[in-house]
Amino acid sequence: ADVWISRAIELAYTDSTAGFNYAAEGMVFVPPMAAFIKLFGMQGGMMGWTYTLITLSALIAPLAASTVYRLTRHVSGAVLAGGFVVIDPVLRWFGVNGWSDSMTMFFTAVAFWGFASTAARPTKLRGITFGVGLGMLALSHTTWLWPCVLWAVMAWPFILARRRWLPTAAMNADPGPNPHWMSFGVPL
Repeated sequence: ADVWISRAIELAYTDSTAGFNYAAEGMVFVPPMAAFIKLFGMQGGMMGWTYTLITLSALIAPLAASTVYRLTRHVSGAVLAGGFVVIDPVLRWFGVNGWSDSMTMFFTAVAFWGFASTAARPTKLRGITFGVGLGMLALSHTTWLWPCVLWAVMAWPFILARRRWLPTAAMNADPGPNPHWMSFGVPL
């Protein structure tokens, strides 16, 4: 985190490209933190960015509950999933401290929510949400690049065969005979 903070400070106050090196990670984390530091000063920017990360962490529980509900259509499962996220000690620690990994966890939740939404009822907007979630997750940490690429590639056959593994998908209407909307599910 100290490396990312120093890169954010450098990006905020100089014309360097600190934070835009994919191998150094932090491409999703450093530029917004630099914007907060530039707009609100060092102390105000760090406090604002910390509260932003805490808010993103708090949004993971409803995203998890919504994901489970979209897949199962059972309120009890959604409440249980959201409850497990709320009591997760690692997420609570990251969320309370405003740590950068809370942003990675948030984008993981967005990607899962996007996949579940697209599988339940494919639309362009849901596919785009899935693609953006995967793209942001891949940019958040270098270690997530190949899992996200694999997830994007494997999502196509899973979504096309959703009626075999997702009984609730049969209740929803298809977007039409043209599967062109699938191209929006993969971040380019």
